[in-house]
Amino acid sequence: MFIVPYVTMGDNKGLMEINGYVESATANYPCRTCKAPLGQISTMLEEDATLMRTDQNYEQDVRIDNMTATGIKERSVFTEIPGYEMPTDVSVDIFHDGPEGICHYTMLPVLNHFQAKDPSFLDLLNLRM
Repeated sequence: MFIVPYVTMGDNKGLMEINGYVESATANYPCRTCKAPLGQISTMLEEDATLMRTDQNYEQDVRIDNMTATGIKERSVFTEIPGYEMPTDVSVDIFHDGPEGICHYTMLPVLNHFQAKDPSFLDLLNLRM
């Protein structure tokens, strides 16, 4: 028997909402892929494997029933689908996380650096684009 993997896809807020996580980026636990608290997320430079959400800690957090302490508002309806595993079958929104997210914060200092070195840098860059 061939099992087709289920993966929910969408924008970040939509994925958070449809999968039962809190939708606020300023929540105590705003990430659907890890259990790092907000204060730690803002300073993390690399993934901490011990903080990744797993099927086991997802189930524990659902049973705790305290979204402030877990980041989970309610059980995902997708867990009723045979073979669906929370949270491992949840994708990330590459456009939001990449070009609209980390790339923006990475490119600002780069652009500022080159603009400080050569005031005509942005004009030249815009011309080339």
